[in-house]
Amino acid sequence: MGGGCVPFVCRGPDDCGAGEICSGGSCITPPPPPAVDRVSILSPGGVILEGETRTLVAVAYDAAGNAIVGAPIQWSSDAPDSVSVSADGVATGGSTPGTATLTASFSGESDTVTLTLLPPAPAGRRVVVVDAEDGSLISGALVRLEPDGLEATTDADGVAVFAAGGPSDVHVFSDAHDYVTIAQNTADDLLVALPRRTRSDRAGGITGGILFDRVRTQGEISVGLAGLSLGQSLPDVDLVSLMGEVFVIHLDFGGQTQDVPLPGGMVAEAEFNGFPFSIKNRFYARGRDGLRAAWAFAGRLSFDRFSGGGSATARLSRILPLFSLFEHGLVPRILVSEMDTVVDTGDIDGDGDTTERVPDWNAFPARNLTPAQTQTLRVHVDPPAMPTYQGAPTDAVVLLAGNRLGRLGLLPLGLSATELPQNGGTEAPPVTMKLAPVYGGLEAGVYQLLALAVPFGDTSSGNFDAPREASVRVVTATTLPPDLQLDSFLPFASGSYDAASRTLQADAVPGASLTRFVLAAPEGRWIVYGQGALSETLPAPPAGFADLAAEATASVSPIQLRSDLSADNLLSPAGPTLVDLDTVTTAYSRVNLP
Repeated sequence: MGGGCVPFVCRGPDDCGAGEICSGGSCITPPPPPAVDRVSILSPGGVILEGETRTLVAVAYDAAGNAIVGAPIQWSSDAPDSVSVSADGVATGGSTPGTATLTASFSGESDTVTLTLLPPAPAGRRVVVVDAEDGSLISGALVRLEPDGLEATTDADGVAVFAAGGPSDVHVFSDAHDYVTIAQNTADDLLVALPRRTRSDRAGGITGGILFDRVRTQGEISVGLAGLSLGQSLPDVDLVSLMGEVFVIHLDFGGQTQDVPLPGGMVAEAEFNGFPFSIKNRFYARGRDGLRAAWAFAGRLSFDRFSGGGSATARLSRILPLFSLFEHGLVPRILVSEMDTVVDTGDIDGDGDTTERVPDWNAFPARNLTPAQTQTLRVHVDPPAMPTYQGAPTDAVVLLAGNRLGRLGLLPLGLSATELPQNGGTEAPPVTMKLAPVYGGLEAGVYQLLALAVPFGDTSSGNFDAPREASVRVVTATTLPPDLQLDSFLPFASGSYDAASRTLQADAVPGASLTRFVLAAPEGRWIVYGQGALSETLPAPPAGFADLAAEATASVSPIQLRSDLSADNLLSPAGPTLVDLDTVTTAYSRVNLP
């Protein structure tokens, strides 16, 4: 790895023999399972075509919420002529159109998911509408074709049919979901995945503490970072979603107060002359509604590790690699429920604003995490040349290595960073990062590494908000390679949105397969997908639907797909579909528009 030798740890199922699983970096024979409390299917349902296969994943949990590693899940189908399922969870589309309920069971507990075998597409145009998170069919969604003004409502199978095809913009509206537009569509058989409604006045998450009882490092400062698995679409992932919103901590040093901005996900305490000193004793982590997992890193460091000033970029690039010394913690199953935000009368985030609305942190579930898993897996990452943002190369590459497991989303297992040198170069130096090997129920997922090229700008004061802009290279693999020479970052797109005329525009980006334009309003989002350059005027929504293009902020994300896929492939009912976007994306960039 990187020209050197490291101790052997299994990096995925390919490294283990028959009957073994790769867990915690070792090939093990699954132990006798404890009593099971529940079984959860983590793969989405939705639609399937004749002869198409889909691998399903289910995990069994004990009464304490711990995953039962290697539990022998049994699979069955109530309609095998429509959709059959093998003993190892591979579903296959049959020959009789219809819906099958597939059951995963173990030791008396079970869970179900439905897959619908679609008949061949009729003449004209068929639009299939599904939920972007679990793939379920959405009935009652309104589909409009422009410029013809034709409308149809999806039936119980999530299908709307139009007599005529031809080029058109396809707009899909649902009260419970964000709106989606497929611009300049020419396909006659289309699948549209709607994300669940993203409202700025609702939020979900957890709070809690990080226990340092089982960390192995020594030092005067105890540092931890915690959060929830990232359930949002990959182009929505940034440093804020990873580390949390900024909390301003007021520290008292002998009667002198100093304000220190820290990420909401961070916990910190110190020891001075043998006396403990609390800096920030709770983490505050937001997460998308639904089934998630919680994660944490924790360790102790000496004061000299934090010596040296410099810009926020330099300090981040210096501190994040220290996380490789920490232990990792995991809570494999947490149900997150979004609730109304509240007025911050108590100034919980310390920013002095008692009129703003913030997540109802005091009402969120409280969970303490105890990191104990050593990060034994190493990956040597060589980033490409930095992309240009506002005329200059981006400042640093933040590395996130994790595990993606169905509806749980992406769970971080390792963090690092590398900074652009000050000698005028355009490439950040390679870095060997460490991460925890999959364990605790993550064994059925895939590794995913994100390299985020981020522009910090002038942060010499140290008081900064983490940038929302990023160009990201994505590597997805069942077995994580020891050396990664990353392909080029995508350039940042340019674009505009005029609310008065409801017109959006985005330039084409070389190397991108798909362009994603997002309008975010207080009541939800309107997402526009297209190929290449976009130039669209959004219609007024149908009567009774909120106008999600009004009072909206705009962002644009070019997306690069796997080399064997095109945007047309992704927008058809034959998988992979938009539901699978996060597993087939190889690069994206995102920029917020003024």
